[in-house]
Amino acid sequence: MATKLVQKVSSLSACRNLHFSWRRATNALKRCSIQIFTIPLCNASSSTSIKGAPTQTPPQSRKSRTRTKSPSHKLRASPEEKDQLGLMHCSAYVTGERYNIHGIRNYLISMPKYQVKFMPEDEQNVLHVTIKDKDGENTSDVFFFRWLGSLVVWNVSSSEEKYLINVAKLFQEGGYEMVLGDTEDEQLLYSHSKNATSLVNGRIILNENSQEENSALEKYAFSNAMALSVKLAVWEDVLDHYVQSIRWVPEALKRGIKVRMSRKEVLEKTGELISLRYKINLSSDLLMTPDFFWDRPETLENLYDKTCYFLDIHKRTRVINEKLNHCTEMVELLRTHLSEKHSFRLEWGIIALIAVEVLFESLYLIERFFPFR
Repeated sequence: MATKLVQKVSSLSACRNLHFSWRRATNALKRCSIQIFTIPLCNASSSTSIKGAPTQTPPQSRKSRTRTKSPSHKLRASPEEKDQLGLMHCSAYVTGERYNIHGIRNYLISMPKYQVKFMPEDEQNVLHVTIKDKDGENTSDVFFFRWLGSLVVWNVSSSEEKYLINVAKLFQEGGYEMVLGDTEDEQLLYSHSKNATSLVNGRIILNENSQEENSALEKYAFSNAMALSVKLAVWEDVLDHYVQSIRWVPEALKRGIKVRMSRKEVLEKTGELISLRYKINLSSDLLMTPDFFWDRPETLENLYDKTCYFLDIHKRTRVINEKLNHCTEMVELLRTHLSEKHSFRLEWGIIALIAVEVLFESLYLIERFFPFR
């Protein structure tokens, strides 16, 4: 009996010192005389990782993702494509709430390479600037949108884009975080053709025979839709941050935890929501086509509507308004809860005052009918 016990102990120690892979360790365990206790002891003491076992990886930080239609790294035209197909790119960026376009105009016209172009009288909130190349020809265009705080560049190099973005930031009001400016952008490829100007499969085709003024207005129609798309992407990100800030409320109510928010905090949340709703639905052109394009239905309105459809602007607007409605219900619930809490305190205060009055009246009656001697 003692000899068998020694053999079992020696078998256990042999299993604990195994450093093979999982399959070889399993075959070795089958040869052991102990069948019940061998596997857990080997698993517990083995320092090697078992193949196929789930391993815990540290949580990775969430990468910033674009909300716009097309990621910029996919639509950048390579030099070969530019040479073969004549493709160029136009990019839209957003940096602030609004721009002082008069300041941008005075800043850029001081340099010979920039030339300010005329815009129609019914569209004075946009600055159109062309950039001359080494031969003195206008090969690039830039549009600055005052109320959108965004700019759209056409056939501009990367270094020139960075310079123009920095210029826009000098004259912006209410800037955003750098992450938003780098992440929320819109990239579309375009080329010239003898056909009429159109948008085909996400690529802009410009009529090379159009007059300079008509070509500028056509570019403006595409640019306006792209600038609106990147601005909407920023508002979507702002709404996501707002949702994250109040996501604990339904969970707290579900668990029966008291919602500890002051009247000031609830009022601030209500103000943030009203401000965002106002910007999206009242101070922008997300819900309707601007009057500038309504007056030009045959030439520009169709281009603007097609670009908005391709960038899913109307669909995204409906989604963000639906989210705003749910956030409004949540804030209204907080206000109702806070009002009920305030009313509850007032009721207890009134009850306390009545109790004090009853106490004093009782003391008065006692003193009246049972005077102290």
